[in-house]
Amino acid sequence: MKPSRRHRAALLALVLGGSLGAAVTPAGANIPPPRSVEEVYQGAEGIVTSNAGIHQNVAGEAQVFFRPERGERSFMIEIVDQAGQNVAAGVYVDRNGNGRIDEKDNGFDMCGATEAPTYLDGASQVIVEIYAGECVGSTTPSVPTSGVVRATFR
Repeated sequence: MKPSRRHRAALLALVLGGSLGAAVTPAGANIPPPRSVEEVYQGAEGIVTSNAGIHQNVAGEAQVFFRPERGERSFMIEIVDQAGQNVAAGVYVDRNGNGRIDEKDNGFDMCGATEAPTYLDGASQVIVEIYAGECVGSTTPSVPTSGVVRATFR
């Protein structure tokens, strides 16, 4: 039995619509590409002894700030020191927008690079403080000289 003209038109629309739709809206079309931003640091912001849990501020230009853009939901951090060594840091997500690290800002310690994305949850900025001493939770030394902190937002 031969399909009617109306059935052929519906079948043609379904086939063309499906193939054109796939060409026009590929999977993940609404996901923006990752954005990387780099900031330079010099020296250390503080000294950390992980076994004793001591934080002490020292002079240095080792606090960098990153501002997420609209639609970005997470970030990862990588620290590249000119001496090629791992560098310890505290990473803070400024959730109340005051530009300072305080009790409302969730923070965590890292060494070299983050292992997984951290969600922004509407944060206004990400603050990274470079530390000398030891990477928290290990005996890996952190002797920052100068280098770059790279934030990759998605």
